[in-house]
Amino acid sequence: MSTLRIKLTLHALATAFALGGVGTVPAAAQADVQDNEVATRHIQEGAVTFAKLAPDAVFTNTIVVSPVGPTEQDNCLELQAALDSIEDASFNTPYLIHLEPGVYDCGDQAITMKPFVNIQGSGPTMTFIKGSRNGETGIVTLVSNAELSRLSVSNRFNDDGDTSVAVGTDRAFPLVDWRVSNVSAFAGSQGTLNYAIFLDSTDTCDGNMENVHAQAATVGGLAIPLQVECPAGTIRIDKLTTAAGKSFGIRKTGAATVTLFNSLLLIDEFNSPRTVVLTLGGQINFVNTQIYGTVDAFGLGVVQCLYSYDELFNPFTRDCQNTSFAATGVFQTQ
Repeated sequence: MSTLRIKLTLHALATAFALGGVGTVPAAAQADVQDNEVATRHIQEGAVTFAKLAPDAVFTNTIVVSPVGPTEQDNCLELQAALDSIEDASFNTPYLIHLEPGVYDCGDQAITMKPFVNIQGSGPTMTFIKGSRNGETGIVTLVSNAELSRLSVSNRFNDDGDTSVAVGTDRAFPLVDWRVSNVSAFAGSQGTLNYAIFLDSTDTCDGNMENVHAQAATVGGLAIPLQVECPAGTIRIDKLTTAAGKSFGIRKTGAATVTLFNSLLLIDEFNSPRTVVLTLGGQINFVNTQIYGTVDAFGLGVVQCLYSYDELFNPFTRDCQNTSFAATGVFQTQ
């Protein structure tokens, strides 16, 4: 296993040289240590080891995963091994798994997060977790008390009649104190259902999303960038961009309350005349959000638009009727 719990900094190496376990820096090489930092590549093999490093040079609760290969599938195995190695995560002992830039191909296996273990990439354009699997739990499965951040997740499951999800959940468990930030999620296939992000639980859903791009595509089925099926809870979403939904841009069922701030909801206008369908109670709020298409509410749910507007910057009314189409009955309540 190539993951290291170590701070890979020049300062750590310089500190190691200063320890008795390493030995005194030779006079001829002292010019190579400046301001307590190593300023040369010429370090003798074996001169720096865990035993010789200063105590503050070793991470105790951070695992760095490198895409050492030789294949992208091997990279995902390294990620899974890092996750499996953590057995004592708790509120008082949280962990961080940091993924270096690269592609981590998980195939038909899911990366199921652990409570109090955050997974962080090096940026959505640098760290990619991908796979091709069926099921609502997705390529990455969110859990309570954990954050997924700074990476991209994609699922391209191409069998007809199946479900493709990039970021999903296990509906048998509650989903509380979770967070998704700076993540790009994509799901696409020829199958029946395609969800970029699917938040599903038979219990409460309390969490946050920030700076998230969700995109779904399909040939013959449904493509929904964000699906929320939660019977209770509050979900706060800031700066969400949805794209290329077919039938729905956002679909919400259940009694949970979802509030979107500062978001941009784009859809396939030829195949998706609606942006949001709200069913079976609950509430969804749009604040300072641009919505392409219309907002439809079915059932007992409540929709509210505050300082929100359509693709032409026409404002929506408080109950999310588009003022430019108010007389045409495009907004529907059934």
